[in-house]
Amino acid sequence: MIQKRRSRKFSKEIFTDEDGLRFATPEIVGEYRAKRLKTDVIGELGCGIGGQTVQFARYSSEVIAAERDEEKLECAKRNARIYGVKNIRFILGDVRSEEVRRFFRDADIIFCDPSRPPEEEIRSFLNFEPRIDEVIELYSPFTENLAFEAPPQIPPARVPFECEKEYISLNHQLNRLNLYFGELKKRDVSAVILPEGEVLYGEGEISYGEIENYLHEPDPAVVKAELLGVLCERFDLRVCFMDGKRILMSGDDMRSPFLKNSYILRGVCGSLSEVREILEKGGAKKAVLRFEIPPSEYWSVRRRLEEGLNGERTFHIFRGDKFIVCERLE
Repeated sequence: MIQKRRSRKFSKEIFTDEDGLRFATPEIVGEYRAKRLKTDVIGELGCGIGGQTVQFARYSSEVIAAERDEEKLECAKRNARIYGVKNIRFILGDVRSEEVRRFFRDADIIFCDPSRPPEEEIRSFLNFEPRIDEVIELYSPFTENLAFEAPPQIPPARVPFECEKEYISLNHQLNRLNLYFGELKKRDVSAVILPEGEVLYGEGEISYGEIENYLHEPDPAVVKAELLGVLCERFDLRVCFMDGKRILMSGDDMRSPFLKNSYILRGVCGSLSEVREILEKGGAKKAVLRFEIPPSEYWSVRRRLEEGLNGERTFHIFRGDKFIVCERLE
C-alpha cells in the first residue's frame, strides 16, 4: 500500500510502499553520489521508490530509471513530482530482460542498487539480485562506466572485482559501499565522510603506541576501508587500543571529520572499584560502558558505578587489559 511519510532520511515527505523507505538512499548520500556520477544520460537499474533517482535528476541532464515492482515505481514517479524534477524516463520491468535493456543503450553511466536479503550472517555478493557479474555482462556493451551499491559490511579483500571501493559514513555511522568501474574508478579504496564530504585514500603503515592524554576513535568508514595507516601518517596518530569492535588512537589534541570521537584521558586502572574512584574525583554523573558486556548485566554494572555520583560530567569506559576512563571532547 502506498502512503506518504516523513523520515529523517529526506527533507520532504515522500511516498513509499511497505518497505521502500527502510531501504531508500538518504538524501545526503544520494546527492553526494549524484554529484560524483554527474553526466549527460545516467541509467538506474532498480530505482525503488526513487530516493536516488531524484538526486540523479538534479545533477544529470537525463535519467532512465527501471524498476520491476509496479508499486515502487509509482512511488518513484510521485516522489519525482514532489522534488520537482521532470527529466526522468521511468521503465517498468526486469532489468535483465531485452525489453528493458534496450532503453539504456545511450547511457553514459549506469548505476545499480541490487536487492538483497535484509539480514545475513555474512554478506555475500551471491545473494544480490541481479548479481553484479550479471549486470556487467548485460550492460558493459553499452558503457564500461558502471557503479553499484553494496553492503558496507563487506571488507575490501572480499570484493572480487577490479573497481574502486568507496566506503561512506553518514554522521559517523557506516552507511554505504559504492563500487565504481571503468573511468569512474579513481583509486583502489576510499572513505567518504558525510555530510562534510571529506575523502581519505592512499597508502600508509599503521603505527602503534601507548595510551596518552588525548585519544581518538576513527570513523567507521576509515576502519572498514582499512585506511588506518593513512590516518596514522596524515595526523601522526598511533593505535593504542583495539578490542575487536573498538579502536582508540593516541595523538595530539585535534579534531577531524575522519575521527568519530575524541577524548581526554582521566585514568587507567585494573578494577571497577578503581573506576568508581576516578568517576568520583572527576566530577562524573554518568558512566558509559564501551566494552563487551552481556546485555542483561549492562545496566546493573552501570547503575553500580553511577550510584551516588553528584557531578555533571559523562565519562566513557573502555576495557582491554585494564580499564580506560576518559571524557569525550566537544
